[in-house]
Amino acid sequence: MNTPAGHALFDTAIGPCGIAWGPRGIAGVQLPEADAEATRARLLRYTGPLPEAAPPPEVRAAIREIAALLAGEPHDMSGIVLDMSRPDRFPAPCLRAGLRHSCGPDAHLR
Repeated sequence: MNTPAGHALFDTAIGPCGIAWGPRGIAGVQLPEADAEATRARLLRYTGPLPEAAPPPEVRAAIREIAALLAGEPHDMSGIVLDMSRPDRFPAPCLRAGLRHSCGPDAHLR
């Protein structure tokens, strides 16, 4: 993923989520807060200041996968490229398990 850094909010079944990205991949994802601005503020607190921008194709694909998962559709998101240059952004064992998590009546960690 060779793209300038940025962030965007996107709608999901549980409310507006946030996503941040940079040249190394997805730099952060934020679940909904009380409102869209609170979601943005919390996302940027962890990623640092990033411009709001239109997501590049790889990020749009990640947004579709995240939104589908939050709507209860089973998805394997292990193909999403993450920027792991700052380990404090993603607790790696939890994140890796979450990327393989499926939702639905037969949900389990693989």
